Amino acid sequence: MHSTPNGKRLLGVEERGDEDDVSVTRRHRVTSLPGQKALYTPVARGIQKYNGHSSQNSYRVNMSRGQTHAFFESPLTAFSARCADQALNNVLKKLAKEQPREHRRAANVERHANTLTMERDFSLALVQEWTNVTSFDWILLNDYIRADILLSTDPSNTKWLRVQLKTSNVCKDNPNAWAFNHVAGYDGMPVVCWATDIETGWIHDGSDLNFYSGAMKITHHGMESGPSKNERCSVGRKAFDINGLATKLHSLSMEGRWEFVSEEYSRWEFKPKATNQFIEMVTIEIYRSKHPGCQFPTALGSTVDLVGPSPTNRRLQFKHACVLQRQTGFYANLRANAGRLDCKTTNKPYESSDFDELVVMRIDWHMKVVHVWEIPMSKLIEERLVNHNGVRGKTTLYVHDTPDITGQITSNNKSAWTIACYKGALNIPVFSTDAIKSSRSHFERIDEYVNVEDH
Repeated sequence: MHSTPNGKRLLGVEERGDEDDVSVTRRHRVTSLPGQKALYTPVARGIQKYNGHSSQNSYRVNMSRGQTHAFFESPLTAFSARCADQALNNVLKKLAKEQPREHRRAANVERHANTLTMERDFSLALVQEWTNVTSFDWILLNDYIRADILLSTDPSNTKWLRVQLKTSNVCKDNPNAWAFNHVAGYDGMPVVCWATDIETGWIHDGSDLNFYSGAMKITHHGMESGPSKNERCSVGRKAFDINGLATKLHSLSMEGRWEFVSEEYSRWEFKPKATNQFIEMVTIEIYRSKHPGCQFPTALGSTVDLVGPSPTNRRLQFKHACVLQRQTGFYANLRANAGRLDCKTTNKPYESSDFDELVVMRIDWHMKVVHVWEIPMSKLIEERLVNHNGVRGKTTLYVHDTPDITGQITSNNKSAWTIACYKGALNIPVFSTDAIKSSRSHFERIDEYVNVEDH
């Protein structure tokens, strides 16, 4: 609860619906209207002075742990409390970092839950239930695409419903609430929120969640709870089990609540900041155009980007190579996601079992060609680039070809072996209408880059 120094609740800091039903809590900043004096004035970093009528404990301090804020009578006591809090926080961080990484990662999973595992398990359960209810197909999409799954709405698989999934466990500070992060930005599709610990879910219209700048907190008291006063969408008010979610999604889709799209359109519908993933999709599409029969993997969050054609069915991992200043050759990262640790996303080398072949591509937008390197896993193991039998791999790779493309290499260059893996250059094909329409902003940025470089 946010309150003033005299204990009164700040109007506008927190808005709640009825606690007897399903309710959504929305938090946002307190701002002053034009011509009004700001409620708090910054005094020092992490310290603000309250400008209200209360004359007691008017200095607010941002605390690192426990309470969100603490109030003090004078700036000196506020500053002392701030310094003591920061010193304690630094000591605790140092002690935490001295723990083995495995222990820190386990504590992080226990506190925040393994969201990727929860989302993978829920997505598989939901799509299987969708098939049981409708007899229609489904598709699990790659990371950084706006939708997580596609649900077919017709036997010919031409009309797909995009669905965004959010999972959560019960909040530590409220045993009757679940917080769902990053729920904004999903216009035109349903957002399904799933409480893993009680196997209960809610359906929201993505267009009605754009006013959430942070987490959306849902509380409820039973499977048949009624709507709360501040829920703005016509769905999302009733809690469902897994079968109820699939049934309700089907009925809402048949009512025409959301637009149907093609599979091609959905696979190219990247989030605005997912530029690297868009470029990787370009390389995958170029490879598919030259190797018919390749299929996208069915596993969510997989280390495999594409499955090669039969009979080999090689598991392919794609990396885009780029130029680094004062470096010979093209640089490609070999980082795999290792989860969050100390509130930061961490990476690790790939395992030798993650895929069968690495495909590195360097796109030359000016010449409209792409250079291709195909490196089998056996070679990556030989060059100690992946984790294998106790040998720790690396997270970077440089690829080379002829001097006119990647520069002249020296005799002691440790990545000269990649010359033998170079497969030549491919022309960049014309992309489909759905791809260009779905990723229009990304393609426009590429055109702007080419035009600027040419002039």
